[in-house]
Amino acid sequence: MALAKEFVAAVLGGDPEKMDRAFFARQKGERKLYEIMHARRMCKQSPGWQSASVVEWFREAVKEYSIDQLRAIGEHIYEIVGATGLLFQEARTSLVFSVNERLLAHEFVDTFLERGDLAAAFANFERLFITAQLDPLRTNQRMTALLHENLPDLSPDQEEWLAQAEDSPAVIMLRKVLRDLRALESSSNC
Repeated sequence: MALAKEFVAAVLGGDPEKMDRAFFARQKGERKLYEIMHARRMCKQSPGWQSASVVEWFREAVKEYSIDQLRAIGEHIYEIVGATGLLFQEARTSLVFSVNERLLAHEFVDTFLERGDLAAAFANFERLFITAQLDPLRTNQRMTALLHENLPDLSPDQEEWLAQAEDSPAVIMLRKVLRDLRALESSSNC
């Protein structure tokens, strides 16, 4: 959604006034993120339906940002001073979640590549989804998708290390992602 991208770009810039203008309409008839969220809230009453939509908007909006830009967004989102309403809090929470899932996936992959504490990195990554109360299947699917996006081509040494590593949830997920990537690669070579 273009309005979510506009809001994220304003947050990245770090100017609280621009963030405010990107979220709230200033003129009658203008529609910004707040107005879209408010109109949707009035149409639907089932709990949680909107948060999932807003997270998807922000996932799409942050997809192309670098790790440093994501970190800046995560810092700047708390610089908006006057916005305290429920819809803004929902937008902020959804944006923070969308940024953090990418940052934690990146951290997990870096930890694997550096052969660091995979269990701790995996626990941080997984905790984000548990805190958001996503069901285990959706958590696994999203974590896997993020790892697909973040896992680079591995050297033979890295592949051997992964193959020899002791089974753990982190190692099992990495092996699965690697198998999936190989299957995609071999199917595209046909």
